[in-house]
Amino acid sequence: MFFLLRNNRITVECAKHLAIGLKKNTLLKSLNLNQNAMKDEGVEAILKAIMINSSLKLLSVEEIGLNINNARLIQDISINKGIPILHGGTGGYQRNTAITSILNMFRVYLESNYNDIQSAFQMQDKEQLGILNSDEIRNCLKDHGLRMTNRMLDSLLEELDKTNTGNIFYRDLLNIAFISDHVKHRSVDHTSIHNGEMGR
Repeated sequence: MFFLLRNNRITVECAKHLAIGLKKNTLLKSLNLNQNAMKDEGVEAILKAIMINSSLKLLSVEEIGLNINNARLIQDISINKGIPILHGGTGGYQRNTAITSILNMFRVYLESNYNDIQSAFQMQDKEQLGILNSDEIRNCLKDHGLRMTNRMLDSLLEELDKTNTGNIFYRDLLNIAFISDHVKHRSVDHTSIHNGEMGR
């Protein structure tokens, strides 16, 4: 179950009510709260609810300013629960334009290749741990038609390597398909991913 609430006018009070539901929900897997005016208090309520929630696998709170306390909460959740949380950091800065473009390009690729990539990852994952190293993921993606430069792929994989070990929970990569509403980055020609131009 994926819940997209991006730019949905969620206020502090709305976030608090949502947090109450999150504490009890056992079905939600991915939650996108990007571009909402929840302020520090609302973000804190959501993060504390996620510490109790047992089902969520991915949270996105990009383009929402974070104070230091919430940044620390995010770090604790990532370490203790292993839940990736996409955010813009303290001060409300937006994610670097280059990685944003790469992520958007990869979402487009996943739209038409999701099932094949998921199967390829699962076949490569002999021990069924849900983890592959960067080289294994890189080879799977290239074998299934992804055309990106090595530098772009490096940036994508570094973004997902939360532990800085070179090992990646490949569900995090697959969940990129559900992070946003698939709004394309207008400055990118997405057809170039498939026809090989980006790999030149």
